[in-house]
Amino acid sequence: MTWQPDHEGFPPWSDDPLVPQEVLYSFDGPVVFVAQVGLSRTLFVKFDEGDENSFFHASQIDDDHLLALRAGKLSLRER
Repeated sequence: MTWQPDHEGFPPWSDDPLVPQEVLYSFDGPVVFVAQVGLSRTLFVKFDEGDENSFFHASQIDDDHLLALRAGKLSLRER
């Protein structure tokens, strides 16, 4: 199955608010944080914000990469 931009997507499986489990960097609110999404631990990195919205890159993250990020052995940067 391929994504087709002219078709509607599936409705969200939940409209519960996203609750950060661990905030790794904050500036006027969480900028980099980890939250549980379904069965996956997910890393969120803010890349833009509008008047009423914030936009985040989101990616599943495992324990090894999260430990490396906390220890400063792995860094994040915007391209």
